[in-house]
Amino acid sequence: MPRKMPRKSDKYLQQEGEHLARVLKLIDLGEQDGYMGQGKDGEEVTGPSLLDATYTQKLSKSAKFYKLCKAIIGRKVDDDDFDPSDIVGKYIMLDLEQKVSGQGNPYMRVTDYFRPSKDDIEELTPDNYDPDQNDHFAWWLEEGTDWDVFDNFPEWMQDLISSTPQYAELNAATETTGKPRGLKKTGLNLDEEDEAPPERKSRKKKAVESEDY
Repeated sequence: MPRKMPRKSDKYLQQEGEHLARVLKLIDLGEQDGYMGQGKDGEEVTGPSLLDATYTQKLSKSAKFYKLCKAIIGRKVDDDDFDPSDIVGKYIMLDLEQKVSGQGNPYMRVTDYFRPSKDDIEELTPDNYDPDQNDHFAWWLEEGTDWDVFDNFPEWMQDLISSTPQYAELNAATETTGKPRGLKKTGLNLDEEDEAPPERKSRKKKAVESEDY
């Protein structure tokens, strides 16, 4: 059955409508069955807040991850000349809509996104915004990755990554059990339910985190 990401304990809802956001982290979750969607429920808040989303790592023109990256970068992207890590630290305009989950919990879903103009960024960025108040990084589940970054992920995310075949393969390449040795850095966060892969095939997932104003 589809796997759902646990919600954080500090629950809130962003306001509906258009928001300026900045990509903070892009995290490789490895291959996951089905789809993984999530949202935060609770009281509505104003001001800067964090928003999460998961995407299937596909760069076909119909894929949501392709459309997101194209909107952020401002040009067409493909597997040959595009590094998804390049979206970290970039700005994006999000259109948010409130939805209700099957369990009756309200959450915010990204319904559209587009590249903001310089005037949009200048006008919508709060005067007291500190771009260095949150970490910006990309993290990939592969040989050479930084496990110190992994250690700072929430426990549920570590468990999710540890259950993947990529993690098992890296771990099998060592003579010890536990975390594979030597893995690479990266990061991101947004909020949108990704489509289930056809025929429930495992696909690599990316967790994206953005800062929403």
